[in-house]
Amino acid sequence: MYDAQLARLGRPYKDIYVDTSYGRTHLIETGNPQGEPLLVFHGGNETTAYNLLACDFLLE
Repeated sequence: MYDAQLARLGRPYKDIYVDTSYGRTHLIETGNPQGEPLLVFHGGNETTAYNLLACDFLLE
């Protein structure tokens, strides 16, 4: 379901993994590469893929 939600974005994305003091953290990079960077945290009981679909207006 997660991969299907990401596919619904209809745009390329990259999986990025960062080692932090809390362990390995998974990030999704997508949107306009020339745009202003924006880090979005999803809320509880919501996946990153779902959050990106809800905030797709920010991807431009």
